[in-house]
This record gives sequence, structure tokens and C-alpha cells, in this order.
Amino acid sequence: MRPSDTETDSLGVSADSEGQACTSREVEADKDLLEYGQSLGLHDLESEKDADLKWVVNEAFEAPLPNNWTEHVDAEGRVYFFDQISEESTWSHPMDGVYRELIAFIKTVRAEDALSHPERLVDKVREHLLEVHQRALTHLEGWSGPYAAETGQYYFNDRLRLSTWVSPIDGWEYELAVRHSVLHRSLLAGCTRVEDTTRPSSSPDLLMTPMLQLPLGLARREDDAQSSSRSFYTARESSRSGASARSISDVSPNRAKRTSVLAPEVGATVPVRPA
Repeated sequence: MRPSDTETDSLGVSADSEGQACTSREVEADKDLLEYGQSLGLHDLESEKDADLKWVVNEAFEAPLPNNWTEHVDAEGRVYFFDQISEESTWSHPMDGVYRELIAFIKTVRAEDALSHPERLVDKVREHLLEVHQRALTHLEGWSGPYAAETGQYYFNDRLRLSTWVSPIDGWEYELAVRHSVLHRSLLAGCTRVEDTTRPSSSPDLLMTPMLQLPLGLARREDDAQSSSRSFYTARESSRSGASARSISDVSPNRAKRTSVLAPEVGATVPVRPA
């Protein structure tokens, strides 16, 4: 006999009520995602008709924290984010601005009809990545390391007189990897000029930018195989960063809990580089 739609289980919960609750959660999640897309500069109509931009919004919604950021909840239950290097906090997820800029860039490139000119399109994307790479170089001025300490390795900014356990390079590598991935999928997928260059085994990536690197610390262990400079391309599979990994199971639907990668030796005092 076919079970009734309102048949209850052993706990007295009907299948009908479970379905309604599930539908309600889905509607609420869609509403949250729509509002979030608007905060990134995506209009309702664009979100409905543009699968690529909708994918970007979904990725942004689930984006892990860069490894120098941690997530906290204040006394009123509000989520905020803390930068372990600058020791500054913000209500906004640190990757929101990156995705907002990417969406604006994608919309601008499309409006210029660059999609019909593969050569020009690749150049525009490369120029964007090089511009962000230059921002990273400017931000990294004054940093050096890693330096050896009893509890691990640390980095030092001579200009700011600031020490940290977290590599200042990792966050920028993560951001560049995200930009590379989003722009390749949204603008360059199917572009004949890059189809044969996306495999590292065949030829260098056309969008590759110079490696980010810091002056090495003199106290660095010679047997330490971990380099303090890596390209953003390889950072995507980096076990050290871990920030670029995405797992749906690690993401809360209400965006209150996103994956964060904590620095080693949490709670330990960061040593100050000796003069």
C-alpha cells in the first residue's frame, strides 16, 4: 500500500512537515544568496540569466578565509573577522572585496565586447593579474623571513617593526589563485589561445605572473625544503596554505562559519627579530 503523504514516522514527524521545512530552508538560502549577490554588485536579472556570474557568487559565498584571518563571534552574536598580521578586525569577509572586484571586471570586459577577440581578452586578464601582483609587491615591502625560533618560523617587517607566525605571502598567493581561477572560468573557458596552455606539463600558463618572494632570513634552517616563495599557480595545491581548498561540507548555509586556516603555534608569543 502506498504510504500517505502525511504519514508520520516513529518520532511523530510527518513527511509533509519535513518537506515543508526543507522547502522553507531552501527558499531562505536562495534569498540570502540573492542578497549577497546584490552586495557584490550583481543585479537580480543578471543573477537569474548569467550562469557564470551566479557561479562566482556561489563561490564567494563559500570562500574559505585566507590563512592569516580568523572568524569570531562577539557578545551580541555577530560574526566578525580578525587579521592576525595587522591585528585589525572587520565585519566583512576578507574575500568579499576580491569577488566584488572580479564581478565588476567581468561585466566591464563583456560590455567592451572583448569576448569576440581572444587575443585582447587574454591580454586584459593578464593585465588585471599583473596589477594585483604589483599590489602584492607593494604590500610586501619591508617583510623578510622566515626566521627560525624555538616554536616555529616567523616573519618580520622592518618598517612596521612587526613579527608574525603567518607568512605574509600566503594571503596574496591565495587571492591571485582565486582571481586566476575565476577569470579563467568566466572569461577564458573555450578560448583557443589558452586551451593548450592550461596543462602545466605542456607549456607555461599564459597568465602566469612573477613569483612573490621575500628576502630569506639568515637564521633559516638549510635543511628546510619549504621555500618562502611560491607562484600563485602552485599555491592552489599547497598543503602549507590550505586556504584555496573548498569543501561544501565545511561551509555553513548562513555564512556564519567559513573554513579558516589558523597559524601554527596559536597562543605562542611571536619573537621579535634580533637587531
